[in-house]
Amino acid sequence: MKRNRWQITIIFLSFFMLANMAFAADNPTNEELYEMIQELKAEKKEDADKTSESASLSSEFEDSYLKFKSADGNFEYKLDGRIMLDTGAVQNSNEDNDLYTNTEFRRLRLALKTTMYGKWKGEFDLDFAEKEVDLKDLWVSYIGFPNTEIKAGNQKPHFSLNEVTSSRNAVFMETSMVTDSFSTGRRIGISASNWGKHYFAGASLFGDEVAVNPSDENQSEGHGYSARLVGRPYVSDDCATVLHFGLNYLRHEPMSDEPDDEFRYNSRSEAHFVDYKFLKHDKIENTKDVQTYGLELTAKLGKAQFQTEYMKSKINSTDSGKSPEFDGWYAYVSYFLTDDQRLYNLSDAEFGGVRPKGKYGAFEVALRYSTLNLNDQSVWADDLDDNGGEAKNITAALNWYINNNLMLKINYIHVDNDEFANGNGDFEGDDDLDIIGTRLQFVF
Repeated sequence: MKRNRWQITIIFLSFFMLANMAFAADNPTNEELYEMIQELKAEKKEDADKTSESASLSSEFEDSYLKFKSADGNFEYKLDGRIMLDTGAVQNSNEDNDLYTNTEFRRLRLALKTTMYGKWKGEFDLDFAEKEVDLKDLWVSYIGFPNTEIKAGNQKPHFSLNEVTSSRNAVFMETSMVTDSFSTGRRIGISASNWGKHYFAGASLFGDEVAVNPSDENQSEGHGYSARLVGRPYVSDDCATVLHFGLNYLRHEPMSDEPDDEFRYNSRSEAHFVDYKFLKHDKIENTKDVQTYGLELTAKLGKAQFQTEYMKSKINSTDSGKSPEFDGWYAYVSYFLTDDQRLYNLSDAEFGGVRPKGKYGAFEVALRYSTLNLNDQSVWADDLDDNGGEAKNITAALNWYINNNLMLKINYIHVDNDEFANGNGDFEGDDDLDIIGTRLQFVF
């Protein structure tokens, strides 16, 4: 029995000594522990340096913007400012209409545009013109999917090439009459777009303007939706040559602050500083919705560009016989006298800015014809006040892009108003206008 106990003790001690030797073999010495700690410190410092490098923002001036961007490109802040000073003169053919011009700041805009984590974008844009603060773009978007943007907030619905083109990149001082009248402007809503080299598709769902409160008239918020589909049969790799055509659809209800669901179109003469709306039809009550169809076509060949759009709109009223239809179109050509051209943006299917190459900047000439017909004699017969009138405009433009940030624009506009173009009875009709306008534009 004693012999068995000694055997068990010897076996146990043997296992203990072997385990202790194995542990001692794997256990690092003090020098090895020190080296391991130093390696961990170095790895931690390297990770911290990478994080600090990606998080720190470097400033640069690019494409007329002041940008602050992280080294990895995942974070970016961009300042967008616009100062547009307009003035001019007007002469009309009817002495019974006293017309005056106004020197004005057409736009005083300041915006902050951001990119966060490489997948989120946002914009906060204010306009200080006309002695008040006007909220423009205020939205956030997700860009994590390839060639796709999903946006929510105050924004322009996807509709019309002329409408979605930024004012800082416009060829003429103002958009065409038909675009200005039939487009909704910015609305609170959501939108989505997807694009490739040969196509663009966008859709929007929206409500009222940001300043409209439905409770003011005890009505529910008006809603609408739009879609824009663009095909690009030919696009060169540098976008110097582009052939682009598109289809547009817009359906919306009157805004909720309109009593009795009233709606009507009106338009200036493509000069904001001549603040008279000769085209204005009688209000349509009990409006169910407004539907507008549009076609767009543009071609760019280096220094030359052609663009045109046609739109047809119908105001649908629940009152019998009170659903007028209107239409209008414009077409223009532009050409750079210098070795310059206008940029084209595939992701938005619109034209961008001009980056002058020469010492004395870039010079561009352009000519536009536009028309808008707000008459519907099937609804109002020959009533001079109820019909909204028709205008046919010719605009000649000379643009001097002094540098990426400073521009001088000169527009001459001849307006041919018909006898119904009397501002819903505010003016004498058949008054033709000759307008000369200038704009000093500074963007930063």
